[in-house]
Amino acid sequence: MSSECERGPLTTSTVDYWVQHVVFPCQVFILTLVIYDIARNATSVKSRIVAKPNLLVLALLNLLVFGTMLPQSLGSFSWFFEAESFRRFFHYSKIPINALSNLISAMEIFITLAICVECYLRSKSSSLVKCFVPSVRYVTFLVGAFIMSAGLTGYHFLLYELETGYRCNGTKLVVRIKMLSFLPFLYDLIPSLYEWGFPNVITVMNSVLMSGKLAALAISSHMCQELGRLGVSTY
Repeated sequence: MSSECERGPLTTSTVDYWVQHVVFPCQVFILTLVIYDIARNATSVKSRIVAKPNLLVLALLNLLVFGTMLPQSLGSFSWFFEAESFRRFFHYSKIPINALSNLISAMEIFITLAICVECYLRSKSSSLVKCFVPSVRYVTFLVGAFIMSAGLTGYHFLLYELETGYRCNGTKLVVRIKMLSFLPFLYDLIPSLYEWGFPNVITVMNSVLMSGKLAALAISSHMCQELGRLGVSTY
């Protein structure tokens, strides 16, 4: 087989390969344990837990954002990256999936802040805590958080375009993701965007970010459970 017809990992570098192949699966395992603990305590009749709806929403958002990262991780395993059908799905879905990931991450920030505010209000026995009780007002809050998140991150859906072509008698799709030059001077300001080390920096930063999401979810869960045990009003 010609070298240009060989199908290698869909990762950007050696560092990215090992992060997607080893680190990310470990993060998913930890996420599973954290979400299981949240679900078990949230559904238990005997368990006292503060900010239950917000905590469950935060757990769901974490699950979704990790789901958006799954194709990149699967692309490091041979039984996926050697399949042309998966490669085509990976390339054509990459831009909208990455944009969706940014949207969900923005919503996570709003929900995490909401958990902090609700815990504070409950500790003060404030009547404003009713805003976080499942109701029309709470649904309105979630819709508002989504709209603001979309407003802040919506440009990611329009920031890139996909250039496609075919090799090996049309059996292998090749792509190039191109950033639209709405800031023509961007590459002049950050010349490292052209250098080989930049993808490694992005990979490490993304991995640290995902670890931070795990930590924020685990800490929020622990805080809500501890406040419930201390007698702060719950549901």
